[in-house]
Amino acid sequence: MAEPAAPIRDMGADLAQLAFEAKLPFLDARRSGEYAEGHIAGAWCLPVWESDLDARITLFEARVRSDSRDPLVIYCGGGDCEDSRILASKLMGLGYRNLWVYHGGYPEWTQAGRPVRKGDQP
Repeated sequence: MAEPAAPIRDMGADLAQLAFEAKLPFLDARRSGEYAEGHIAGAWCLPVWESDLDARITLFEARVRSDSRDPLVIYCGGGDCEDSRILASKLMGLGYRNLWVYHGGYPEWTQAGRPVRKGDQP
């Protein structure tokens, strides 16, 4: 599979739903407390502002073993929140090249009545 021309791209609600149905990995860039209160079902908690981010990325890689060219969906609090873009940049620096930022994030997902869960890592 060829690398996309742009390693970080935006996605809207409809494409996010299709990605969810295709069982693509979703990464939540919000703080772990927000994640525990509610997150997109099956999403991984990779909070960009917490000191154990690198360890969480390592755990994600060990459990999911994503190829750097496989698509990953990253989200945060939507709107003006930039955490998903910060996480995308971090992952790009680690060699990932097929990153999708779901701009509407968790608020848009819940407003649409899509599947959510509470608690810790999946």
